[in-house]
Amino acid sequence: MNDELLIKYLLEETSEQENSKVKQWLEADPDHQKQYEQMRWLWESSKTALQNSKVDENLAWEKFKARRGSAPKTIQFPLWLRGVAAVFAVLSIGWIALSFMPHSGKAYFTEVLLEAGGTSQKELLLDGTVVTLNRNSKLSYSQKLFGGERQAHLLEGEAYFEVKRNENKPFSIQVEDVTIRVLGTSFNVEKGKTHTAVMLDKGSVAVALGGQSLVLEPGEKASVNKERGSLVKSRTENQLYRYYLNNKFEAQQLPLYQIVEALNNAYDANIAIASEALGQKRLTTTLEYGSLDQNLEVIKETLGISISGEGRERVLH
Repeated sequence: MNDELLIKYLLEETSEQENSKVKQWLEADPDHQKQYEQMRWLWESSKTALQNSKVDENLAWEKFKARRGSAPKTIQFPLWLRGVAAVFAVLSIGWIALSFMPHSGKAYFTEVLLEAGGTSQKELLLDGTVVTLNRNSKLSYSQKLFGGERQAHLLEGEAYFEVKRNENKPFSIQVEDVTIRVLGTSFNVEKGKTHTAVMLDKGSVAVALGGQSLVLEPGEKASVNKERGSLVKSRTENQLYRYYLNNKFEAQQLPLYQIVEALNNAYDANIAIASEALGQKRLTTTLEYGSLDQNLEVIKETLGISISGEGRERVLH
């Protein structure tokens, strides 16, 4: 489709025949509609910028003529063509603005894939939401301009969300069959092989699985067992899941088995506890998210226990 005709259509300067031609083109392919919506949004969102900078059609037209070189002054150009120049000026401003937005504003029009490698990664989304991906995690998101909600899909691993509040446009996260909906809040989502877990720090979160649903309050956790298809609410046992946010395991009188679970998850380790009694021993400590060997040594010295095995295969006695 000719850009000039699209711009005439945008400015409502087209004839009935031209209107019909554009409408047929829009209906022929969803990508055509997307192209037009992008152009329309850039025009609408840039009007304010043009007004504030006192840019009008006449000024845009003069700049347009200057760039084109020498246009005969005796030629009278139609009004809609002057509008073309103004729209091109607006589009230029719009594209420049998009280049400074998170992920170049792509999430307005399509899904954006975010991936973290061997270390955690913090990402700013278009709406101001901050997402921290744990290592080896993958997330896609989109925030369509004319959509009713902000959407994200946690594809692999774990992510911590600090959602910018917007009551008119809820934030929705999909984790396979689990749907999490919020307005503005802070929470952690973990996607495991057999489970999905949501731990809430602030605000409230609605979690749904099939016909089941529940609402979390701060300090609560939703656990989904994929094999049984169950959705259960409980109190969050500790804050160890935040280790990849501040690079620390902070334990306040926590039983050893909870700390070991966090270490196993963080280091892909297989640390076992020899007895149930040992697993219930409580510990107050702060471990740096660095060397596994160093952290195990701190636990050993603090509790006065022994450790056998090597590498990620260890047994606490």
